[in-house]
Amino acid sequence: MESDKEFPTELQSITFQILSSNETAHMEAIFYDLFSPEPKPKPHSEALAFLQCSKKHHPDLLFIKLFFLLRCGATRLTRANSARTLHLLSQPDIWPKLKPIAQASLKAHFTAYLQEETSLHVLRLVAPVLAETLSIIYKDHQQHWPEVLDFLLSFTASNDDKSRETALLVFANLHKDCRLRVSNALRGSVPVLRTSFMESLGSSNADIQVAAFGAVVSLVRLFSDPCVFHELLRAMMVAAFALLHGSDGSYFQRAFAEMVRLVMEEPALLKPYASDMVVDVLQIVESDAGLSIETQQAAFELVMAMTEVEDYATVLKSHNHQTLVRVFMIPMKMLLFVEDEDDKKEKDGCGVYKVGLKWLNRLCLTVGGDIVVNIGCHILKIFLDSQYWKKRHAGIAFLTVLSKDFSDEMVMSENFLMEVVTKFFKSFQDCHDRVRLAAFSFMQMPTNFVEAMHVLYHHRLMHAFAAALDTTQNYKVKEQTASAMLFFLKTTLPDSLTLYKNADVIINNFLSILKGKQGAKLRSIALVSLNIIAQQCHELAHKYCASYLPILLEECEDNNSEIKEEATRGIRICAEFGTPHLKPLVNRILSYLSSVLIKEPNHSISENAKVYDIAVSVLGRICEFHRDTIDGSKIVPAWLSCLPLKNDLIEAKLMHEQLCLMVARLDKDLSGAGNQNLLKVLVVFIEVVDNGDKLASPQTIKQMNNLLRQLGRNIPCTAINTVLFSLNDRQRELLLPFLASYPVAFAVADKGRDGAREAGGEEKPSSRVDSGFAAPSRRGDRDHHRRRSRTFVPGCAAAEASLTAVDANLTRREEGERCEERERQNACGEGEGVAGGFYRVSAAAAFSAVAVCRAHRHRSHELRWGRKPSSLCCCSHRAATATLRFFVFLSYFVSAFDSIKFDVAVSVIGVGDAAIAPVVLESPLLLWV
Repeated sequence: MESDKEFPTELQSITFQILSSNETAHMEAIFYDLFSPEPKPKPHSEALAFLQCSKKHHPDLLFIKLFFLLRCGATRLTRANSARTLHLLSQPDIWPKLKPIAQASLKAHFTAYLQEETSLHVLRLVAPVLAETLSIIYKDHQQHWPEVLDFLLSFTASNDDKSRETALLVFANLHKDCRLRVSNALRGSVPVLRTSFMESLGSSNADIQVAAFGAVVSLVRLFSDPCVFHELLRAMMVAAFALLHGSDGSYFQRAFAEMVRLVMEEPALLKPYASDMVVDVLQIVESDAGLSIETQQAAFELVMAMTEVEDYATVLKSHNHQTLVRVFMIPMKMLLFVEDEDDKKEKDGCGVYKVGLKWLNRLCLTVGGDIVVNIGCHILKIFLDSQYWKKRHAGIAFLTVLSKDFSDEMVMSENFLMEVVTKFFKSFQDCHDRVRLAAFSFMQMPTNFVEAMHVLYHHRLMHAFAAALDTTQNYKVKEQTASAMLFFLKTTLPDSLTLYKNADVIINNFLSILKGKQGAKLRSIALVSLNIIAQQCHELAHKYCASYLPILLEECEDNNSEIKEEATRGIRICAEFGTPHLKPLVNRILSYLSSVLIKEPNHSISENAKVYDIAVSVLGRICEFHRDTIDGSKIVPAWLSCLPLKNDLIEAKLMHEQLCLMVARLDKDLSGAGNQNLLKVLVVFIEVVDNGDKLASPQTIKQMNNLLRQLGRNIPCTAINTVLFSLNDRQRELLLPFLASYPVAFAVADKGRDGAREAGGEEKPSSRVDSGFAAPSRRGDRDHHRRRSRTFVPGCAAAEASLTAVDANLTRREEGERCEERERQNACGEGEGVAGGFYRVSAAAAFSAVAVCRAHRHRSHELRWGRKPSSLCCCSHRAATATLRFFVFLSYFVSAFDSIKFDVAVSVIGVGDAAIAPVVLESPLLLWV
């Protein structure tokens, strides 16, 4: 009972008055509110609040009051309710907080009470309270209560059944963590306890016998001597058989629950006797005494407890084959409590059935290996051949349990495959629906055993599935049959269906399901199955496309999203074959696709998101395999506009692979007039690549990277600005690495940053690493570049001139940096900003010259940059003019190598100053770009 919350002062005062008074009416009213069977929610909560407040603020008074009522209550009901309340309060939280005088007072009440109480009913309620108090006291090494132990010892030896049962119940309810200390306190009284326990186990009073079971288990450490323990254990088994036949089952169940506790808690003591105890349990459960299922379960719990303790595993395995079969037969019989849909009376046995499955699984794991497979083979032959449908159903359930963990052993066992599987096949044609349901459900298990059956018996399975689909009238059985067939198609070899001579029967069965408008789940299974067949068996697909396509178009109108998905996917599969049957339906298909693509503008968050992606995939396959039936110049760009796909990953990978193939072969409809669709292709590629292998296979990603590099080399320089400015920041960042040979790309990126500076904004950080692209800032860098350029082009006057320009400008770097801030504010003015701007552009030109010279040196058609300028944008008219003049000079130097695309020169085009246009127009560089 929780008591952490704060309580009003008024309630604290009321509780104090009630607890300190001599009258009992208020407490009896609280008892009534707490324990009355009549529903009284508000008074019940008020009574709990009273107890919680008392427990927190007046624990001494509360316990003294309750013990006083326990001892002096006028009626048995008052005393019984006092005991219930004490148990409700959870003494471990309270006893340590009581004052020593209060603890002493309560001990005195207890010892006096045990001698005075006449009601056995009340004593049975008090026994757990006294055991809890005793446990709390002995848990503390410094506290003892020898007086009450003496009373309990005297009670166990008493001829009075009431006293003896009370003492035994107290011992039975001791807390586990204090039993050893109490046992040590009683060690000198072992002979007395041994005698009294033996007498109690043999008593004619069933209540005393059950209480003795609990007392022996709690104090078993006192009887660790093998002879003494063996004597007590045999006495307990004899008493268990006596309770089994001499009273109602509840006494036996309570007594055997204590035996199970002993097995779990003391495996070292019980292990030598475990084998005999298993046989004893089998005798109890197999007896013809008309025991209830609850009693049988209570007895067999002892064996199941052994499966949870590792020490007993070897004991269970040591039994001979026949004994182990008897053990497994117990939970097998529990599987007979399967409910029949036509018999509502049997539904109460569903719990027994589930327990039986659970126990079978635990037994299998404990026994394990070849042993359990041999046992299973023995049992399954009996159950699968039975005339009783529940036994046949139980056999399939056991087969399911076995195959989960022992598939490999089952496959390797020749007897199991030859004998059990042959009998199992009969279940597909069983006269009872529940058996057929279980059989087809088993065939959907993803286990090695089922896969082995697919391989070894695929012809028989195909025949069984076809027959069941053709003859079964029960809807659930047909659904499970179709599911089993679908699982078979997904896991078996592609040619299995082609080799089956009656494959037409199966296809027609699935088509009839679709034509007959069966739910959606069965129709969905039929669609998935037919789609798999179409993908695996092209000959069959061509044969049935004429019948299948109209059905698919009808199913596309269904409201169920799963059915729409599979129907649309079926159209895509048919489109891949290039079948002529699709041509008459193209307009109808395009109309459907248009409705899907138009209705789903927010397809990524729609429940039909996958339908949208599959529809795009259908459109792509029509573009690829049926271009002659459509206007490719319109449909192909429409398909491209829907990419990339992100919801159906299967279709996404197909379409992105197809896009790569179309780009690689320079599909004219895809690129459009004047390559107008190139930008969209780039966007799709970089988005797919950015998602890794989620939206495309590794091979497709690699191909996209290669295509991006090719496109990057072939994009006209005049179009690069347009391309980059058409992208968002993330897309531009992803595309830039593929345009690394184009300094203009970096010029555009830097121009965006300079534009932010001109507007007085902050430069946004970029995730791209610019290391290696900045102009040199130290004289050492300058000397480094001079040495490198001379190595590449020794004696080259043009290179020397460009390096002289570099030297002149590098000496002005410091001045340029001082002008940087002013340049940001007046980037397009004449004044002081020119120096910094001229530095950047002329340095860029010089590095461009070095790159060209290097290309000359190595007879290369590519510019190989040793160090790239971080910015090529012109900051002023004067800087632009000076740079263009240098480019004009440089162009004459490289004019003999017209194969070199010196695109750097046009980096200043588009500055927006008409005054520099004549200079640009004079440049022969325009002939090369």
